[in-house]
Amino acid sequence: MPGQKVSSFGSWESVITSDFIVKETVGLSEIKVDQGDIYWIETRPSEKGRNVLVKYNPEGVNFDITSNKFSVRSRVHEYGGGSVCVNEGFSYFVNNKDQLIYKQFANNEPKQVSEKKNRRYSDLVFDKHRDHIISVRESHVNSENEPLNEIVFIDINNASNEKVIVSGNDFYSNPRISPDGKSMSWISWDHPNMPWDGNELWIADLDSEGILFNERRIISDQESVFQPEWSPNGILYFVSDRNGWWNLFRYNKNQIEIVLEEKAEFGSPMWVFGMSNYVFATSDLIISQYTKNGYWYIGKIDLKNNTLENIELGEMYDMSRGNIEIYRDKIYFAGGSVSKVFSIFELDINTKTLKTLKTSMLLDISLSYISEPESITFKTSEGSNSHAFFYPPCSMDYVPNANEKPPLIVILHGGPTGAASITLNMEVQFWTSRGFSVLDVNYRGSTGYGTEYRKALNGKWGIVDVEDCINGVQHLINKNIVDKNRIIIRGGSAGGFTVMAALARSNVFAAGASYYGVSDLEGLLLDTHKFESNYLNTLIAPFPENKDEYYHRSPLNNVKSINTPMIIFQGLKDKIVPPSQSEKILKSLIDNGNTVASIFFDDEQHGFRNGENIKKALDAELYFYSKVLKIDLLYQVEPIEIINYQ
Repeated sequence: MPGQKVSSFGSWESVITSDFIVKETVGLSEIKVDQGDIYWIETRPSEKGRNVLVKYNPEGVNFDITSNKFSVRSRVHEYGGGSVCVNEGFSYFVNNKDQLIYKQFANNEPKQVSEKKNRRYSDLVFDKHRDHIISVRESHVNSENEPLNEIVFIDINNASNEKVIVSGNDFYSNPRISPDGKSMSWISWDHPNMPWDGNELWIADLDSEGILFNERRIISDQESVFQPEWSPNGILYFVSDRNGWWNLFRYNKNQIEIVLEEKAEFGSPMWVFGMSNYVFATSDLIISQYTKNGYWYIGKIDLKNNTLENIELGEMYDMSRGNIEIYRDKIYFAGGSVSKVFSIFELDINTKTLKTLKTSMLLDISLSYISEPESITFKTSEGSNSHAFFYPPCSMDYVPNANEKPPLIVILHGGPTGAASITLNMEVQFWTSRGFSVLDVNYRGSTGYGTEYRKALNGKWGIVDVEDCINGVQHLINKNIVDKNRIIIRGGSAGGFTVMAALARSNVFAAGASYYGVSDLEGLLLDTHKFESNYLNTLIAPFPENKDEYYHRSPLNNVKSINTPMIIFQGLKDKIVPPSQSEKILKSLIDNGNTVASIFFDDEQHGFRNGENIKKALDAELYFYSKVLKIDLLYQVEPIEIINYQ
């Protein structure tokens, strides 16, 4: 292209700066529909991560519902979700600071609905038949014991009238009322299971006061159930992985029937409350999001004939956040594509017209700066295949030196039960527009490829995920498209653990970055929150009888095997991966003489929400790579201290 400058990969100046990424950027979640009005939650980095309930009306106007006195966020399971429900113009939401439920009409002053202290609420459902809120409640009353989870109803006109209606299991989700108000379904599970390992589906009858009777379990914990939902004519539908894939089933006349058998996933790992992958258009028609071979689709499911018809959207979209609603002939979903940032969309199911209601950021740059992902599959250990999305360097302003190969950044998603997304991610483009390649890995254990693939990580965390990353890198080296001497690996949370495990087990990587990563497995098991407190029993082995395995697989105990420069980021208010995880390995690396840098944020939890902190972390990471990989940047980046750097 005329006017392009010649410069080394990784050195390029880019219009996609850290300022650009955080400027006017919002997170989007929890779409709700009420009488033609659309609601969602915006997480605003510019307001230090405050969560605002927003309303979009049929005239195309959106405005804030909650004032700056409130931040809408549930902290049940720490991850939250399900913090809002709406009914006839009234919104009911959980306030982050006190975790109480409030009732609000339009933009009037909210009224407190719940009054129990040291309780948290989530998965809010409005019971129109009784003027109650049905909710999952997590009680933090006794600090010496783990929190108590139950399902409760709350009288919206009498805050003191709060009653437990389901209890006895470790965890609950998805309380849902039948259309006639006479039945309720829910999901429960117990330690050591996570909800995607195995859970139970229940049904009970409801009396006029909202009390349950005639409880019966229709699915045991030998399978994973997702999103039980009542059809308009009162039949309970749900997603289950009983046939090796998260497929759609129904409970009809006391029998379980499969609706659609596909080698595709109609469910998702339930990390947060309120997730939905399908919605009823009529009693005979479902609109569903689903994933196949790593890509997402929207389809019509004909319930009379049990058939699936895709709705063509013109390009591939990612809808892995699990949020879909419907009003008349329009559906509303959250997602993105290779050319569109994460947004809230309106889709007319008759005309197939797609309209954007809200984007997570203003994309006022040329698409010539955007690198598009290529889906790749490669051989890995144990005769298996693994998957990833590969992004080549991309800039309209620069070309590399002749015969030069770009450095590669390997990105690892969290969970580890999660998945990489093709949605246009400006943090990925931050790197590719500077001349880095990116490999976003769906290592074994990721979702979207069936139950067997998801469970391939069980007992092997820190082993097969590492092998898949290394084999993905080797696949690209063999194709002669990346510089084998400049390979970087970065990840957050569980991805941070895999980063450190990979650095301890190989010499493939030239630098690593851990965002709030796990370094001490036993320490995490003993110190993390209730939801994940037994997760490692599945990912590693039962504890304490396999204590030695926890020791040997922990990066903290393998620091002497780490020779790679590393940068560490951590929020000091993190309840999921406690700060001690980063503090301990940082000290060990320094004592071992490793080249290391770190930034700890006083005001951050698990995942960074403050725009200033997000910007600082990105710039620091770039500066660190430029120094340890000897890249001469064509622009200035604020320096940070690098310990033991020569």
